[in-house]
This record gives sequence, C-alpha cells and structure tokens, in this order.
Amino acid sequence: MGYLDYLIDRYEQGLISGEDVCDNITRLTKREEYINDVNENRKKEKLTNKYQYVKLGKSPEDIVIGWEESEKILHFIDWIRSVLTEREWEIFSKYTLRTGTATKMAEDTGISRNELYRRLSVIHHKIKQAVPYYTEQFGDLYEYLKG
Repeated sequence: MGYLDYLIDRYEQGLISGEDVCDNITRLTKREEYINDVNENRKKEKLTNKYQYVKLGKSPEDIVIGWEESEKILHFIDWIRSVLTEREWEIFSKYTLRTGTATKMAEDTGISRNELYRRLSVIHHKIKQAVPYYTEQFGDLYEYLKG
C-alpha cells in the first residue's frame, strides 16, 4: 500500500481530516517537484559543461567570460527543452549525456536501437528548424561563443 492509499484509508476511517490529506498531498507534490527540478538542473549543468568550448582560465576576466558563456549555453538548453516534448527531451538529454552504448540506452528507454536513431533524427530536425527563431530572438549562439 502506497502512502496516498494509506492517507485515503485513514481519511475513510475518520482518523484524519480532508484538510490533513490535502496538506500531505501538497507536501508530497512539492517534494517531488523539487526533486524533479534538482534532477533537471543537474542534467542541464552536465549539458552546459559538455558543450562549453572555452575552459575557465586563471584571470578574473576569463572566469567572468566562462560564466557568461555557461549562462548563454544554459539558456539555449532551457530553450531546447521548451521546444521539445517531455519524451523528446528525455531521449535527447539521455542520449547526449549517455555513458553506455546506444543499444543499452534504447533498451532502458524501451525502444529499439533503430527507433532510437529515428527519434533522435526527428528531434535534431526539430531543433535545427527552430534555431533560426532562437537566433532571431536571442542572437547567434555559435557566433557568441566563437567571437
């Protein structure tokens, strides 16, 4: 029996009020949302570090430039996430950050390797088509990092 079932059972027995049940559900929901936010931030940080082209130097100027570039990359990653569906984001981020083989990732995701590559192709096409809108709105990321 899960915790929610336990709460409902106690409510039906008259041992706790409906308000207490709602408070517990709200607390659990906020906890889960917090955990999901933390996990997403970790994923984004890994992606940012993976795609950061200039390593932080020793001078304060190099450090500030590195921070600015990280923020720009993080903004782009957040934007990519907003363009993709939840499932597409899951596949894209898992594939980009994978530590194992594509075959293993496909198994973990519950799809075939060919289906994984097909979906990645669709995802990359979707991102590629949307990049001009990002560039129009926020500037050219490649030029920013290059220059």
